[in-house]
Amino acid sequence: MAADRLFAMTCLLLQRGQMTAGELARHFEVSERTIYRDIDALSAAGVPVYAQKGRGGGLGLLEDYVLARTYLDTEEREALLTALESLQAVGQGGDSALVKLRGLFGRHRESWLEIEFSGWGDTAGLQQRFEQVKTAILRRQWVLFTYYSAKGIESERTVWPGKLCFRGQDWYLCGWCAQRADWRYFKLRRMQQLQLDDRGRPAPTGLPPAPVLGADHRYGGGPELVLHIAAERGYRVLDEFAPEQVRRLPDGSFEVHVHMPEDEWLYGYLLSYGGGVWVKEPVHIARELARRAAVVAAELARGDR
Repeated sequence: MAADRLFAMTCLLLQRGQMTAGELARHFEVSERTIYRDIDALSAAGVPVYAQKGRGGGLGLLEDYVLARTYLDTEEREALLTALESLQAVGQGGDSALVKLRGLFGRHRESWLEIEFSGWGDTAGLQQRFEQVKTAILRRQWVLFTYYSAKGIESERTVWPGKLCFRGQDWYLCGWCAQRADWRYFKLRRMQQLQLDDRGRPAPTGLPPAPVLGADHRYGGGPELVLHIAAERGYRVLDEFAPEQVRRLPDGSFEVHVHMPEDEWLYGYLLSYGGGVWVKEPVHIARELARRAAVVAAELARGDR
């Protein structure tokens, strides 16, 4: 619509300072004649548009011109821009609104956030599942999927989606599971045959508040481990633990104090260090890790025969 284009043009000129009629025409996909008509309409409405002829000239607004924006304070403007930049970073649009609001608020910063879904394995599938879950949350629809636990156990789930969460290196869906009658976290990578429930099933009522990721031992707490990690694994220590969790020892190795959930993931994680990690506490985890390492060694030896 013409009114939308006039507003967008004003915001664009506020942001960029000056543009030629040709640049504006290409941006809005209209003719230069239409742009000049729009400029006349802006001038008639009291917007101080000027035209500078010659090389390097173009159309612009007087420097002291601003749109009414006093209803939002500085903190609110930054919060609004940050929200739109976050949507843009995960591929959810917001480009047009960002251009308008940056011009309106007089902010010309680059986006502070960028997210890349690429990784090892099923990257396209992960992006698709992210989109489906996001749609279900916004439309307030149940989702149906096959889920594989950390132990590889397959189950069918019907879940009321609450929120998408990112922790460590993975995306999770926090949702109310009909089968467990409780809030659960589901790793998107382990969700298969995901679909939105179109049967019009009503939203659950009387639910307790959703948990906060990491605040409950079921979702990322667990016993405190004291780990001795070899110096040659230092690159992982710096990548995976906070400075306050790490103590550098005189021989260059590391002592790490960290809370981790005691499950299959924990043993797989510790085994990924090879011989570079020793569990000092708790003793029962050290023993179980040694048992599993012996099983792995036996399997590898069998493969060499």
